[in-house]
Amino acid sequence: MATIRAVASDPERGPRIVQVENTLAAFRAAVPGAELLEAHMGVIGGKAHVVYCDEEGLIKGLDPSVADPLGLVWIRGPVLITDADEEGGDVSLTEEEARSIVGSCRAASYGGRGLKVLVTGPMPVFPTGLVDLGAAK
Repeated sequence: MATIRAVASDPERGPRIVQVENTLAAFRAAVPGAELLEAHMGVIGGKAHVVYCDEEGLIKGLDPSVADPLGLVWIRGPVLITDADEEGGDVSLTEEEARSIVGSCRAASYGGRGLKVLVTGPMPVFPTGLVDLGAAK
């Protein structure tokens, strides 16, 4: 399976550019602890990207990781950010996009607890999809 360039971010290791296999199992490894992987579309740096997260991040009390410029937290816990093609398939971020996203994560640290990805456009209240990772093991 091909690998794609993505950005992973979590409170312990911070934001970083990663190469990840384009499979559900690899996405799950990048979002540790997620039983259900949730996919959101969010505008980051003027372009829509896919943000994968733990669907139960709020219930689990995980640290904030994605917020809008007003500080409204949309997602909690580790995230994996990819790009998408016209058909909705995951594709690599460009090197420039990845560096920009990492920079926005670092610039928006949440009081030393967690890292926020600044979403400059609307984040849907409802996710674009849920993936049952139990079936992907």
